[in-house]
Amino acid sequence: MNRKEEIIWLAGWLEGEGSFQCTHELKADKMSVFKRFRITASSTDRDVAYKVFHLLNGRIYRNDSNKIRYGWKVKWIVEVNGKHAIGWMMTIYGLMGERRKAEIKDVINQWKEYSSKLNPALKYGTTLQKL
Repeated sequence: MNRKEEIIWLAGWLEGEGSFQCTHELKADKMSVFKRFRITASSTDRDVAYKVFHLLNGRIYRNDSNKIRYGWKVKWIVEVNGKHAIGWMMTIYGLMGERRKAEIKDVINQWKEYSSKLNPALKYGTTLQKL
């Protein structure tokens, strides 16, 4: 598979198995909140999860909790965070269905707003204005 085919495959897989998120978490001082932007996905197929892990260059971990509790298969969870996740969202955006596009658009817009508050210079000249 060439790189373009891998990206198309990844977009299709994430359409069904992926989650595009902006989460809000308390900082250690418990006085302020930071946002985490990420793509997460899981699979009980280790080989598929590792393929996604390598394509995204993210992180992967094994979740045994349901295996221990219910006797289910081991689940492999892949995630990518921050600017790297936002970059992937922009890359696959045009390949996604309407529902996923709406999720991605929402996350990117939250990232734009959050980033411009952290660094006001980012507010101008960004290529994300059209989303």
